[in-house]
Amino acid sequence: HRSQLDFHAGHTEGDCLRLVRGAVDTGSSSYFAELLDAWKRTAYGHEVPPTSALEALCTRWRTHFVQVEAAR
Repeated sequence: HRSQLDFHAGHTEGDCLRLVRGAVDTGSSSYFAELLDAWKRTAYGHEVPPTSALEALCTRWRTHFVQVEAAR
């Protein structure tokens, strides 16, 4: 929402990645690509990433996609 990306049900993973690359900073774009790769390996390759990789993705989520409220 913060980047006002307009994902649609018919978008492929590649479509989503292109949208993200054009709308967010390089660090967040790289993170999204890594997250997407883990998703594709799991969904299509039935290859579960190592627990440490999943934990790292979860830990870094907030850095890239949670909007921090301004201090009052």
